[in-house]
Amino acid sequence: MAGIFCLILYSIRIRKLLLEMQIDLDVNKDTPSDYALLVRNIPLTMTQDELENKLESFFKVFGVKVYEVNFCYKVDEMIELNKTVAKLNFLKGMCKIHDLKQMKKLGCKKDELETHKDYVKPRKNNKFRIWRSRVLDKQQIKTDLK
Repeated sequence: MAGIFCLILYSIRIRKLLLEMQIDLDVNKDTPSDYALLVRNIPLTMTQDELENKLESFFKVFGVKVYEVNFCYKVDEMIELNKTVAKLNFLKGMCKIHDLKQMKKLGCKKDELETHKDYVKPRKNNKFRIWRSRVLDKQQIKTDLK
């Protein structure tokens, strides 16, 4: 019975220490995400002052003051580039897997693989919602990744 009582007191004390440590870390590790806001789809004709006034009028209800408005860059373009790079990395991985299977099947080394008479070039796979009609070109993938 005394052991259970000690465990309860110990767990209460540990919880209090963890909360204090969490608050201390949050105060010491101040990041832009603690106080910044990302706004997308802003009209291209809107000026920085207009946006600041609009945000101030919106957040006045919550008692929040807008200190600065900073236009960054078009995030949509970066997102599209990241998707393209991810797709190209996926295709590069598929080519590597195909080459490993071909090396095992043909019993040859990597440098001899593409010159082997029975070598089959990798094709895009429908399983991954990619068209099968086009043959993958490793050099083109490397160029696109650069």
